[in-house]
Amino acid sequence: MKSSTAILTSQRQGQYRLEATAWAGISSVYGRGTPYAGFRSAGIQRKVKVFFSPQRDFRLEVDGNVIDIDIPPGGAFTLADQEISLLRMSNPGDWIEIFLDKRIVGTFAQWHPNATILRPTFDGRRRFEPQPDIRLLSIAHIFRRACVGTYTLSDIEADTLAHLFAAAMSNAPANGTRRNPLDKIKLNRIFEYVEEGLNGQILMSDLADISAISPFHFTRLFKAATGMAPYQYVMARRLERAKCLLLSTTLSVREVGWSLGIDNVSHFRRKFVEQFGVPPSAMRPEGPSRVPAQR
Repeated sequence: MKSSTAILTSQRQGQYRLEATAWAGISSVYGRGTPYAGFRSAGIQRKVKVFFSPQRDFRLEVDGNVIDIDIPPGGAFTLADQEISLLRMSNPGDWIEIFLDKRIVGTFAQWHPNATILRPTFDGRRRFEPQPDIRLLSIAHIFRRACVGTYTLSDIEADTLAHLFAAAMSNAPANGTRRNPLDKIKLNRIFEYVEEGLNGQILMSDLADISAISPFHFTRLFKAATGMAPYQYVMARRLERAKCLLLSTTLSVREVGWSLGIDNVSHFRRKFVEQFGVPPSAMRPEGPSRVPAQR
């Protein structure tokens, strides 16, 4: 059974919102916050945290060590029973936190005995630059919609995503197979192509071409690897870019949609609500923090 809660918490410096969902085997917490500097302790944590948009000079304290991180979209870090505190978040951001239960971890270990799942990211180094992972990012987009209440995941969907997430977080080889030739190198190429092309035209045939896979098979293989169809992933990334533009520029809602190739403003608003649970206008920050967009 799925349960859902929503919590709004304010601090003296910065605000953040947490919305949680849970199923058998996996639970997720969606968070979004404003820039912050200070000390916010989260206590002992065991989780994976995936970011939707870039975070530069993100600072944490983990088990007493201060760590600086430059996080790209789809960047993630894993905590394994470690004490964590947030010290700095330089720009508005949102993320998903994933918690896998022992059943998922045990099942994965049974079928992949040589893989290490949920290995902790922080091992004494003072600076990290995690690599983006399109698989984690796609799954994070799905769980964000579930957390904000615009998409209902069935138990079997959530369980499938939990096992995909476990595979992505393991150190198992990321090579393609005869059943799915979309290896990590090809997925990275797709990630880069989409991120660079969000303001222009992106065709499924182009994604298939850079993957060296026939268009007939590409859609099925991409969804098997990431949990999302290609068109869903591209739309999710366009909406993420729209969110960043709304937070950082003075472009109107209509202009933001146009800049991303979405001509129908009603369609843009509807898709935005599906992704974030609020209309585009509600994402605007208050005060003079936005800057004019470069035209």
